[in-house]
Amino acid sequence: MVSMLKPITVRAKIVFLGDGAVGKTSIAKRYLGEGFKGNYKATIGADFYVKKEVYEFPKLGRAHFIWQIFDIAGQPTFGSIRPVYYRGAKGAIVVFDVSRAETFYNVKNWIEEFWKNAGVYPFILVGNKVDLRGIKPGCLPPEAGKRYAESLSKVLGFPVQYVETSAKTGYNINYAFKVLAWTLLVWFIHIRRRMSQK
Repeated sequence: MVSMLKPITVRAKIVFLGDGAVGKTSIAKRYLGEGFKGNYKATIGADFYVKKEVYEFPKLGRAHFIWQIFDIAGQPTFGSIRPVYYRGAKGAIVVFDVSRAETFYNVKNWIEEFWKNAGVYPFILVGNKVDLRGIKPGCLPPEAGKRYAESLSKVLGFPVQYVETSAKTGYNINYAFKVLAWTLLVWFIHIRRRMSQK
């Protein structure tokens, strides 16, 4: 069983990934307490934020996280400069828009780009804009994200968590970061144990 003996402090650089206009910036700003703005402005290069958080996990204990959040531009025109922002990242939030299926199908490309440039580190999958279900036709059902996360978990050999969010309403925004924190802790404890057994 994974466990920690005492409270720890984790300084974690993470990146927001996903196609343009899926809501990465809106999620980040909602998490930072800045509220939601409906007018879309494309991120140029990357935006950087810092937030401190304390989490309590059953069997893991208390963890103090210092999030270093890089919100990376999703437009193809920024593909050549994105690798610079991946350096040093230890985790990712891969976002798609449940109302635009093509952004879901591009998730695989974002995971591959992340691992190619940052190394093999954990991530969570986030389906954003769930507030549009029942309003906009053709929205992906929750099962689509869940099934994909389950299939990734089997292929990759570690748990990939799926969280649905709405940056507009604030639904599950804080929870998504807590899930990522748990994922990172489990990942690094597992890696440390493997290293100690060599």
